[in-house]
Amino acid sequence: MPQLDTLSFFTQIFWFVLVIVPFYYIIVTKIIPTISNIFKIRSNFKFTKNVELNVIQLSSLDKVINDNLSTIKNNLNNNQSTVKNWTNSVISNQKETNLNSGFNSYLTNLGELISKNKF
Repeated sequence: MPQLDTLSFFTQIFWFVLVIVPFYYIIVTKIIPTISNIFKIRSNFKFTKNVELNVIQLSSLDKVINDNLSTIKNNLNNNQSTVKNWTNSVISNQKETNLNSGFNSYLTNLGELISKNKF
């Protein structure tokens, strides 16, 4: 069995040390301190001492959210009415425009092309 061959022990140990030591160094110096800092920060924010302050903050936050939502709703309604008025005016202007002269000239030109067999 090659695992138990004493001649290959050195290469196995060499590669083990070459891979594990840098990995261990990175874990100990970078990853574990970062995770511990995250847990410390979360533990500070997890429980607050003054519950009434949180209720006041939440109620003020609800007020701000409701005010913003009502402002957004009013703006959307205003924009909708503005767009509706604009489209109605454009449609009424198009109804008033007489396109018959352009259509008649198109028909005459088309008739001339057909009569000359160029179409």
